[in-house]
Amino acid sequence: FVLRVAGNAVNEMFVGSLEYAVEHLNVRLLMILGHSQCGAVDATIKGGQPPGKIGSLVQAIKPALDRLKKQSPDWVNVVAKENVKIGVERLRTEDPILTARYEEGDIDIIGAFYDLKSGKVGLII
Repeated sequence: FVLRVAGNAVNEMFVGSLEYAVEHLNVRLLMILGHSQCGAVDATIKGGQPPGKIGSLVQAIKPALDRLKKQSPDWVNVVAKENVKIGVERLRTEDPILTARYEEGDIDIIGAFYDLKSGKVGLII
Protein backbone atom coordinates (compact mmCIF):
# COMPACT_ATOMS: atom_id res chain seq x y z
CA PHE A 1 0.00 0.00 0.00
CA VAL A 2 1.67 3.24 -1.13
CA LEU A 3 0.62 6.86 -0.60
CA ARG A 4 2.43 9.66 -2.35
CA VAL A 5 2.13 13.34 -1.60
CA ALA A 6 4.55 16.14 -2.40
CA GLY A 7 6.64 17.16 0.58
CA ASN A 8 5.32 14.28 2.72
CA ALA A 9 2.46 16.52 3.80
CA VAL A 10 0.60 14.81 6.65
CA ASN A 11 -2.99 15.98 6.25
CA GLU A 12 -6.45 14.55 7.02
CA MET A 13 -6.83 12.57 3.79
CA PHE A 14 -3.31 11.17 4.10
CA VAL A 15 -3.90 10.06 7.70
CA GLY A 16 -7.33 8.67 6.83
CA SER A 17 -5.76 6.57 4.10
CA LEU A 18 -3.17 5.26 6.57
CA GLU A 19 -5.91 4.43 9.07
CA TYR A 20 -7.70 2.48 6.36
CA ALA A 21 -4.51 0.61 5.47
CA VAL A 22 -3.88 -0.33 9.11
CA GLU A 23 -7.48 -1.17 10.03
CA HIS A 24 -8.66 -2.94 6.87
CA LEU A 25 -5.58 -4.10 4.99
CA ASN A 26 -3.52 -5.16 8.02
CA VAL A 27 -0.57 -2.95 7.09
CA ARG A 28 1.96 -3.19 9.92
CA LEU A 29 4.73 -0.81 8.85
CA LEU A 30 4.22 2.84 8.01
CA MET A 31 7.21 4.67 6.55
CA ILE A 32 7.46 8.31 5.66
CA LEU A 33 10.17 8.49 3.00
CA GLY A 34 11.60 11.91 2.25
CA HIS A 35 14.13 12.56 -0.48
CA SER A 36 17.01 14.87 -1.27
CA GLN A 37 16.50 18.09 -3.22
CA CYS A 38 12.76 18.07 -2.47
CA GLY A 39 11.07 20.76 -4.55
CA ALA A 40 8.23 21.24 -2.05
CA VAL A 41 10.74 21.86 0.74
CA ASP A 42 12.69 24.22 -1.52
CA ALA A 43 9.48 26.17 -2.24
CA THR A 44 8.83 26.43 1.50
CA ILE A 45 12.33 27.75 2.15
CA LYS A 46 12.05 30.33 -0.63
CA GLY A 47 8.78 31.61 0.82
CA GLY A 48 6.37 33.80 -1.08
CA GLN A 49 2.84 32.98 -2.15
CA PRO A 50 2.73 29.75 -4.18
CA PRO A 51 -0.07 29.37 -6.71
CA GLY A 52 -3.17 27.21 -6.29
CA LYS A 53 -3.21 24.45 -3.70
CA ILE A 54 0.61 24.35 -3.46
CA GLY A 55 0.22 26.69 -0.49
CA SER A 56 -1.31 23.87 1.55
CA LEU A 57 1.84 21.79 0.97
CA VAL A 58 4.04 24.70 1.98
CA GLN A 59 2.01 25.20 5.18
CA ALA A 60 2.41 21.51 6.04
CA ILE A 61 6.21 21.73 5.64
CA LYS A 62 6.65 25.09 7.39
CA PRO A 63 6.87 23.61 10.94
CA ALA A 64 10.06 21.78 9.93
CA LEU A 65 11.58 25.03 8.69
CA ASP A 66 10.43 26.90 11.80
CA ARG A 67 11.93 24.27 14.12
CA LEU A 68 15.44 24.69 12.72
CA LYS A 69 17.95 27.46 12.34
CA LYS A 70 19.81 27.57 9.04
CA GLN A 71 22.83 25.41 9.66
CA SER A 72 24.33 24.07 6.45
CA PRO A 73 24.70 24.57 2.71
CA ASP A 74 22.62 21.38 2.43
CA TRP A 75 19.67 23.28 3.90
CA VAL A 76 16.95 21.78 1.69
CA ASN A 77 17.93 18.27 2.77
CA VAL A 78 18.20 19.25 6.45
CA VAL A 79 14.66 20.66 6.39
CA ALA A 80 13.37 17.67 4.38
CA LYS A 81 14.71 15.28 7.03
CA GLU A 82 13.19 17.36 9.83
CA ASN A 83 9.88 17.30 7.98
CA VAL A 84 10.01 13.48 7.92
CA LYS A 85 10.67 13.45 11.68
CA ILE A 86 7.73 15.75 12.35
CA GLY A 87 5.44 13.59 10.21
CA VAL A 88 6.47 10.45 12.08
CA GLU A 89 6.01 12.18 15.45
CA ARG A 90 2.53 13.33 14.43
CA LEU A 91 1.46 9.85 13.30
CA ARG A 92 2.84 8.32 16.51
CA THR A 93 1.18 10.79 18.86
CA GLU A 94 -1.71 12.77 17.32
CA ASP A 95 -3.99 10.28 15.59
CA PRO A 96 -6.10 8.14 17.95
CA ILE A 97 -6.15 5.03 15.76
CA LEU A 98 -2.51 5.06 14.68
CA THR A 99 -1.22 6.14 18.09
CA ALA A 100 -3.08 3.33 19.87
CA ARG A 101 -1.86 0.72 17.40
CA TYR A 102 1.72 2.07 17.64
CA GLU A 103 1.71 2.12 21.45
CA GLU A 104 0.28 -1.43 21.54
CA GLY A 105 3.11 -2.60 19.26
CA ASP A 106 0.72 -3.63 16.49
CA ILE A 107 2.37 -1.32 13.96
CA ASP A 108 5.65 0.52 13.57
CA ILE A 109 5.95 4.05 12.23
CA ILE A 110 9.36 5.03 10.91
CA GLY A 111 10.99 7.72 8.81
CA ALA A 112 13.67 7.38 6.17
CA PHE A 113 15.47 9.53 3.61
CA TYR A 114 16.29 8.69 0.00
CA ASP A 115 19.40 10.29 -1.46
CA LEU A 116 18.76 10.80 -5.17
CA LYS A 117 22.48 11.07 -5.96
CA SER A 118 23.67 7.89 -4.23
CA GLY A 119 20.43 5.92 -4.57
CA LYS A 120 20.65 4.95 -0.88
CA VAL A 121 17.90 5.03 1.73
CA GLY A 122 18.76 5.61 5.38
CA LEU A 123 16.53 5.43 8.45
CA ILE A 124 16.30 8.69 10.38
CA ILE A 125 13.68 7.95 13.04
